[in-house]
Amino acid sequence: MISQTTTTKTAAEVNAEKIENYMAQCNGCDHHTRHGFNRSMIYTSGVEFVAETAGAFWLIDAIASHCSKTKLMQDRRLRDFQIWSLKTNLKKKTAVLECLADDGEKPVVCQRIPFTDFCLPELKMYVERGGNVDERTGEVKPHLCLMLKCER
Repeated sequence: MISQTTTTKTAAEVNAEKIENYMAQCNGCDHHTRHGFNRSMIYTSGVEFVAETAGAFWLIDAIASHCSKTKLMQDRRLRDFQIWSLKTNLKKKTAVLECLADDGEKPVVCQRIPFTDFCLPELKMYVERGGNVDERTGEVKPHLCLMLKCER
């Protein structure tokens, strides 16, 4: 007789699997949502999926709050494009959120997060400057768009 052991996945493991599957199949986004307090920021349907699945709307808020700071937006290297990385220590339930101008460079923002139940060991997102034309006035209204790496 062969003994079979079954392992039950935790909710975090199930959520991580959902997110990884989503990102593996992702090829763009179908809608954008304007951020609540940083009205110049929008985020994609993929970012919203991650936030809903992982209970991580705090991550969008953290990035939006850093992007609303004049000092960050005055850095010419970060004005049009930013790389955001969340690195999670799943065992200790801590994380570090970093903003870089380019891979391999020293982080411009480094925020330590003393507690999180975020389910992925690492998540990379981008913030890119864009703009929409106001249909009434014809004026271009700039915005920052937070997106998953797979949505770019």
